[in-house]
Amino acid sequence: MIFFVANDGTVIKGTAGPVYQGSANVNSIYLVAPFAAGLTATVSFRLPNGRVTQPAVMTPQGDMEGIVNSQTGQTYAGWSYTMPDSIACKYGMVTAQFYFYAPAGNAETGSVTATGSVSFEVGRGTAAVLPETPDEDVYGEILNNLSLLQQQLNSSEYASRAIFAWESTKTYGANEIVYYARTGGEGAFVKSVADGNKGNDPYANGTLDGTHWVQVVNFDEIAQGATVRVGKVTTGAAGTSATVTNVGTARAAIFDFTIPKGDTGVTGAGVYGFEIEGGDLVLYSQEEESPGSTYQIRTDGTLTITFN
Repeated sequence: MIFFVANDGTVIKGTAGPVYQGSANVNSIYLVAPFAAGLTATVSFRLPNGRVTQPAVMTPQGDMEGIVNSQTGQTYAGWSYTMPDSIACKYGMVTAQFYFYAPAGNAETGSVTATGSVSFEVGRGTAAVLPETPDEDVYGEILNNLSLLQQQLNSSEYASRAIFAWESTKTYGANEIVYYARTGGEGAFVKSVADGNKGNDPYANGTLDGTHWVQVVNFDEIAQGATVRVGKVTTGAAGTSATVTNVGTARAAIFDFTIPKGDTGVTGAGVYGFEIEGGDLVLYSQEEESPGSTYQIRTDGTLTITFN
């Protein structure tokens, strides 16, 4: 947008370009007037909601070469202003007015020349929703959350030092787990019983200090080979399930087995009679005259089965 002003402050010509709601630093106003380039120019706006902004200082552009006021012979000078989003935050008609101030040290210091007003329309769009300035309660809540996080770290809600070895100079919180290296052994993971646990050696005398620590994992036990042996073997009732029970420990297992008794088999045909034939034993499952089977055991140890 560009506006031309006469020496009495009348706006003699202007072209207002399109301005859309939500625009920020994309619309500029250029002001051309037959005043000295050293004057300070400001602009103030009346927004569509009736609010009037404080005068904002415009940027001087210097003399406009070749443009001279025919009545006064004064060269025209220019000023510019880039509008912030606060001017286009609401749609509707916006009114602007310009003011010129004599610089300090000038004989006319303090005098003001006001121009006539100009108007332009802000086209309707989607207004930017800016976050509200947080109040003091928000900062207090942030500090409280940081304090709570620190407490959780100290109480081992997060295992921040679980992979490090125990050190006498460090203070451990309740439930914090650390690794303790034992000379000649594989070491162990131990857990602090309470807060403020400092300088208490978990195994100062070769045994666990149960007042300050709880053993979580003993790597010496894991390193030792496990043993397994069979304990008692018991016959259970027919139709029940087989069971295996460890009556020992995890490192020295003793398994007791209970194996169910098998079901009774199918009854055979039985032996009806027998006789000796030439030294061979012949068994009959039925009467000789009836169909059946014979089982002949020969003296040489062979077995012959005949189906009748």
